[in-house]
Amino acid sequence: MENKYLLSLDGGGVREVATVIFLSKLEKALGTPLYKKFDFFVGTSAG
Repeated sequence: MENKYLLSLDGGGVREVATVIFLSKLEKALGTPLYKKFDFFVGTSAG
């Protein structure tokens, strides 16, 4: 069975700015777009 990777994001509203900054830094650290590393993305609404 193949592993599946899920990225779960919490927050919403103004806090979503911190999430976007985190995701940008994570993508740079990994050296590849996040959609190539994760199979599923879930989270709360950003408005």
